[in-house]
Amino acid sequence: MLYHINITFMEEVLVHYDKNVAIVLDTLTKCQYGKRSIFLTKQCYAEFKDYMTNKVDASFALKKAIAWCETKVVKTYRKQFKNAIYRLADAYEHSRVLGSHLRFYGPLSEYYSKAIDTYKASLSKAEVYSDNSLRRIKEVYTQFCLFLQVNGVHFVNEVDYPILEQYHEYIQESFTTYQELERMVSGFLKYWADNGCCRIGLPLFMYCVGIGKCTSCSSLSPESRIIIEKRRGASIAFPSDEFYNTIPDFTNRLIASGYSEKITHNVIYHLTVLYLFLDREKLGYEKVIVLGWEIPGITFLAIACFVRQDVLLKCMRTMLMKETYLLLIAGSIHLRHTTNCPHGASWNWIASLNQKGKKGGPTEP
Repeated sequence: MLYHINITFMEEVLVHYDKNVAIVLDTLTKCQYGKRSIFLTKQCYAEFKDYMTNKVDASFALKKAIAWCETKVVKTYRKQFKNAIYRLADAYEHSRVLGSHLRFYGPLSEYYSKAIDTYKASLSKAEVYSDNSLRRIKEVYTQFCLFLQVNGVHFVNEVDYPILEQYHEYIQESFTTYQELERMVSGFLKYWADNGCCRIGLPLFMYCVGIGKCTSCSSLSPESRIIIEKRRGASIAFPSDEFYNTIPDFTNRLIASGYSEKITHNVIYHLTVLYLFLDREKLGYEKVIVLGWEIPGITFLAIACFVRQDVLLKCMRTMLMKETYLLLIAGSIHLRHTTNCPHGASWNWIASLNQKGKKGGPTEP
């Protein structure tokens, strides 16, 4: 009976082992690793499987597998076998190979090759780059475009938030300098957004995601999600793109009314983060949706942006100012001195929005 139990245990171990080996091999094939690399990976797994089945403790463990590489594998193949073992450990722990143990290979499509060359040419016209810088730029964009290509995104106009979230996960696992790389990719996407090939939110997302400034419904409380979903249909009347396009005029009016550079900078930041949330969740602007961010004493915006409590009031004031501005340009309200602010503050910024060019305007909302 004991013998039967051991045989059953061994079968389970090997089935689990083969399943994770398949995950690694499928990933290497998808990422277009060369025949030799895949052959050595298969050889590593076959040899370690034989080694493992001849041991009393027949199970996979990273420490044990690396020790096997160090003592049983010839030096010529040791590095390749170690890489294979690390990828197998990823499969055991995460059911996928982590970005730190992956790279993308294979020929880049003609479309993406031209896209990179076109963007590089635009950079060369704007600034003087050294040859080393241009090589670095091409390498970063080639890896990004190979990532898109491998994941079934063959044109810039097919790029969306989910694929950029996957890229962020990959790049974060792969490089300690991932924020720098993501900002480079942001510049690449910004060029194509300016040329009408993708949404403007995509380069903004790549710029902000690495520093934790992007928000989604998944982080909201169930109550807030219910509020937002109820207003989803109504919000489409004011698409997120149209909301984004009102930000420059709004901030210009504040500047003309005497608001400080610091205030207008904060306004742009708050409203851009809001736009990213709306665009990512396929929502339009709707006042109730903004109010739906509020969770006992704090707002979703404040949580997502990791702002201090003393900045929270400014966030909410920005939203109130923006709401009044939108009503103003629609001709739906009369300018008047506002004395009943929901946050206990009193200011006359609404009337000042029409005081363009006057000196001594308000310095804070």
